[in-house]
Amino acid sequence: MPSLAVAVAAALPQAARDASLLLGAWRCEGARVRLEEFANKLDARGSNEAMWPHIALAQITGEARHFEQARTAFERKDKEGKASCFLGDLLSAWASHPSCGEAFYALCRTLITGKPAVSFPERAEQLLAIRALAPAGVDGLESVWPTLLAIIDKAEEPLPNAATLAVELAGGGQVSKRQKESLVKILESIVTNGRTDWFGKDECAPVVAMNALLRLQAEREHPKALAAYLGALKKSARDHRLLPLVPEICRALENLAQRNPAHLKKIAGVIERLLAGDGGVAVVSDEDSVRLNDAFCRTLAEAKTRLGAFSI
Repeated sequence: MPSLAVAVAAALPQAARDASLLLGAWRCEGARVRLEEFANKLDARGSNEAMWPHIALAQITGEARHFEQARTAFERKDKEGKASCFLGDLLSAWASHPSCGEAFYALCRTLITGKPAVSFPERAEQLLAIRALAPAGVDGLESVWPTLLAIIDKAEEPLPNAATLAVELAGGGQVSKRQKESLVKILESIVTNGRTDWFGKDECAPVVAMNALLRLQAEREHPKALAAYLGALKKSARDHRLLPLVPEICRALENLAQRNPAHLKKIAGVIERLLAGDGGVAVVSDEDSVRLNDAFCRTLAEAKTRLGAFSI
C-alpha cells in the first residue's frame, strides 16, 4: 500500500469521514482489512460513523451490501455520532455504483416530500435523490418535479444547482409542456419579485433564475434580461455575494449585445461608468478589497474589449 494511503488509513480513528472517503475514492485494496476492522468496531459501538468505512468498502469491493450496511449505520439513533448530517456522502457514492438497486431508490424516496428541506445540505441531498429517481425507468419525473420546483422557489444557496438540474431535465425531453410552464412561472417570479435569505434581499437569485430562463427559452430574447443583468452588474461592487457572478453576467450581456446591437451602447456605458468609479468593491478586509477589485476591474475591462469588437 502506498505510504500516503498507509498514513490515511492510520488516521481513520481521528478522521473517520475524510480518511474513509479518500481510501474509497482511491479504491485502495490494501486498506480493505483495516476498513473492515474499523467498520466492525464502530458497528459494535452502535456508532452511525460506521457509514463511512462501509461506503469505502463498497467502493473498493464493488459489493452493494456494504452500501446497505452504510444505510443501516446512518439510520442509527446515535446522539454522539457525526454521520447524521452527511447522508449526501452515501447518496453520491451509491448513485455511482453500477448496480444500485431498490434499496438505494427507497432511500432516495424518503427525501421526496414536495417541500424544500430546512438546511442547505439537506436540500443538496434532495437534489441527489431527484436526479436518481427522475429517469423514466425508475420513478419518472412526475414524482420528483414538485419537490424540485419547491427547492427552486425557496432559492438561496441551492438555487444554482436546482435550476441547472431542472434545465437539464427539460433539455432531455422528459418535461411535459405543463411541467415546463410551472418551472418558467417560478423562475419569472424570482426575476420579478426576488427572494430573501438570512441577509435580506438575495441579489444573486434573479441572476441565476434569468440564466435558467435563457437556457430554457434560447430561441427568444427575454424582455427583462437586459435590465436584470445590468442591475446586478451595478450592484455587484456593493454586494460581495454578486462578485463571483460578474464574469457570467458579463458573458450574458455580451450575448445580448451580439444578438441585438441596439443594446451595445447601454451595456458599454454601464461598464465604462463602473470602471471609472473610484469606490472599488465593498468587502471586509483591505487585502480582499485589493484582490477582488483587481479581478472585478479586469473582468469588466475584458468585457469592454469584447464589446468593442462587436461594433467594428
